[in-house]
Amino acid sequence: LIHFIVILFFEFLSTCGYDRLCGMDFDEFFVQLLLEKSELSLEQLPEIERRKSRLKLLERAIEAKITLSATKETDVSVPDVIPGQHIDTKVTRPEFENLIQVYLNKIEGIIEKLWATANISPSDVDRVILAGGSSRIPCMKTLLWDLIGEDKVYGNANPLLCVAEGAAMYAAYLDDREVFGRELEIRTRTCHALGVATMGGKFEVIIPANLKTPCQRKKLFTTSVDNVTDVNINVYQGSAALVKDNTLIGTLSIAGLPQRIRDELDIWVTFKVSEEQSLSVLIEVAGMRHTGVFTFT
Repeated sequence: LIHFIVILFFEFLSTCGYDRLCGMDFDEFFVQLLLEKSELSLEQLPEIERRKSRLKLLERAIEAKITLSATKETDVSVPDVIPGQHIDTKVTRPEFENLIQVYLNKIEGIIEKLWATANISPSDVDRVILAGGSSRIPCMKTLLWDLIGEDKVYGNANPLLCVAEGAAMYAAYLDDREVFGRELEIRTRTCHALGVATMGGKFEVIIPANLKTPCQRKKLFTTSVDNVTDVNINVYQGSAALVKDNTLIGTLSIAGLPQRIRDELDIWVTFKVSEEQSLSVLIEVAGMRHTGVFTFT
């Protein structure tokens, strides 16, 4: 009797993106367009009133953006955006597309970088699955058609739910490896660079983006001032050179350090990332060991 085992194999060849770009950026640009077309400014309003007016504009901008995915133009009316002043204007799809062109250029650059890091070309791709509400914008689809091929862009999945559905399935698999009645092998990569804050607010990368997991890296640090007795190791994810432009995911505090002059205390920091994208941090200093476990996205 022969038993056959079916194994589903998934491997991340590369991850690439810009985590500070989303549909809200398009919405904010749309708000500015409405104000400019109506020759209005919210700057003279008190802060609370300015927030209320901006929220009102944002709601209409989102509605208009969605409408322009199906029509060539739309009327936008916002009563009393400023007390006694109204917005009543028309916005066309070309106006909106020209507005977000700077972001389309960024996306094109991200896709080109993806090919390079994955060491593949568009001809190697069988299907592109659209995700997120902004994938419904016509010029976004056109961009992908031009770069990859119209026949490969797959839009039948619900772009608002497909990421959550995939995450839920992966979580179910992590909880019970036999939940799908077959074996799965999933090989992941780090989706962001991971590192710590150093002097001057700089971001020191310990584990780079796109590294196969599980993975582990170790770096040596020291103190920048004399006689330090406690330190905070702030852990960040991101791609910017400065930590203020990245995302803080956790802090490890270490107290009771022996006093040393600057540059003479060795602080070893080890990052270990699991296949499940969990980060373990080990700090070794003066014979002491401190650990922490963090999750990141």
